Amino acid sequence: GVLIAYLRAALAAVEAQTGVTILERQFLWDVTAWTIGEVVALPVRPVKSLVSLGTVSRSDEPSVHDVADFDLRSDMNGGTLSGPLPAIPSGGRAEITVLAGFGNWAAVPKDLAHAVILLAAWFYENRTGSGGMPSAVRALIAPYRPRRIGLGV
Repeated sequence: GVLIAYLRAALAAVEAQTGVTILERQFLWDVTAWTIGEVVALPVRPVKSLVSLGTVSRSDEPSVHDVADFDLRSDMNGGTLSGPLPAIPSGGRAEITVLAGFGNWAAVPKDLAHAVILLAAWFYENRTGSGGMPSAVRALIAPYRPRRIGLGV
């Protein structure tokens, strides 16, 4: 039980540090307003598929839209959804459900999988919670961390 808890904690920590969904699962994202344009940046990566997109009125009446009407683009840098985005009802929301992650454990890139195992072992050995993330884990996950573009100032 303790080892499973540390493995889950290590998975969560690596996902939090990288923004990468390791094991495949569904995510529901509520949107109350679209940004300008016909493209939506998705908050998880890598996105495998668009499961559903619907709108919900203020009185919780759902309206489902055909996923074939939208174009999903995804890679390790992020994902976008484009197409004629449906109008969000006043006081309502859009609900976007996507399937994200690499799949099962065998599909996870070896360096990320190794980082999770190392971190779980480190959690087990350092139960007092002292210290930060081990440098070996930081090095393994560094290529997966989100890139930020600055102004060069």
